[in-house]
Amino acid sequence: MTESWRVGSNTPPVIAPIPNKTIAPEQLLSVIISVTDTDVPPQTLTFSLDPGAPAGAAIVPTNGLFTWKPTRAQAPGTNLITVRVTDDGTPSLSATQSFTVIVSDYSVLTVGTNLVRTGQSGSVPITVFASAGLTNLAFALDVDTNRLSAFTLSGAGPQVGLASVQAVSSNRIQIAFGSTTAAFQGQMKLADLNFIALSNQTSAFVFLQPTNIQATEAGAAALTNVFVNGGRVVVIGNEPLLEAQLTAEGTRNLVLYGKPGSSYQLEYSGDLSGANNWTNWVRVPLTNLFQVIENVDPNGPDVFFRAYEFIANPPFIDAHAPTNRIGSLTLFGQAGVGYRLQYTTNLAGVISWSPLLSYTPTGSFYFVGGLSLSNPIIFYRIEKP
Repeated sequence: MTESWRVGSNTPPVIAPIPNKTIAPEQLLSVIISVTDTDVPPQTLTFSLDPGAPAGAAIVPTNGLFTWKPTRAQAPGTNLITVRVTDDGTPSLSATQSFTVIVSDYSVLTVGTNLVRTGQSGSVPITVFASAGLTNLAFALDVDTNRLSAFTLSGAGPQVGLASVQAVSSNRIQIAFGSTTAAFQGQMKLADLNFIALSNQTSAFVFLQPTNIQATEAGAAALTNVFVNGGRVVVIGNEPLLEAQLTAEGTRNLVLYGKPGSSYQLEYSGDLSGANNWTNWVRVPLTNLFQVIENVDPNGPDVFFRAYEFIANPPFIDAHAPTNRIGSLTLFGQAGVGYRLQYTTNLAGVISWSPLLSYTPTGSFYFVGGLSLSNPIIFYRIEKP
């Protein structure tokens, strides 16, 4: 549709027809709007979009470059877009041209994450989102088969009629799903991918990357708009692992992976040019397979971290005195060894140590909490009988 107004000698600009477009979500559409204007001398033309254009669509006012990169939330959909061009004559005249952009269907294949000790079994979920119904989905999964093996599928969703997994080459397995009479549509779990983390291997991040994806819609057409979220398995052996994270707010966090019941020393350095540039930072008694250390910022923006396991012999104590005055202790030592914790309020003269508790840690540390700090100065020591 073209609208124009003419008063006196000024003539309105004319927009050439704009072809309709079909694009995938997250695909950038760029269109140069072609305009002619017979006025002499040439007038200044300004481009704009009429109300009703989809969110994110834009046009450069000076040259008519239209761009839009639809999000997944805008798919599927049909969008009528009207471009307007206005001259600077007297009076100012304008013209419009409309075109349609269809954002097509899509699917999202997601492989989940997990943590597992070496020699143990684990699983990750395989899920799919389909804006249109899918009848078949097949893909290869690249994975380090020197670390994970014995792949099987279990826990298939109710719409899954066929589920298979097989090794096709070194570090690659093939996974396929077929629907029952009901197609895969919306968000749904397809199955769990089970595996065994091989024994006698070092700790590692093992990535699960889908590739060579083949998806068929209910009408037997191939769906090419498939997004992928790869998975990961953190395999924990004898060595600790560190992972750096940056939050959306710019806060730096560290994730320490290791053996539950073990103690780890974290160190940092701002200079890796020498061998002795590491500074002790924090000790972490690990109660689970991982622990998040939040708001990391030791001395500057560029910093490196490392971790190592330690066993305290002789034993030592970390004391914690929060603002609520209810203190706690972390006692580091050897697993299976009996210790006595003692305290005193005065180290002057002849020291009299009072018994607090006896304990035998099952790991390399022991927690003591609920210590009322009624006396402003309390000293503790560990005695090995």
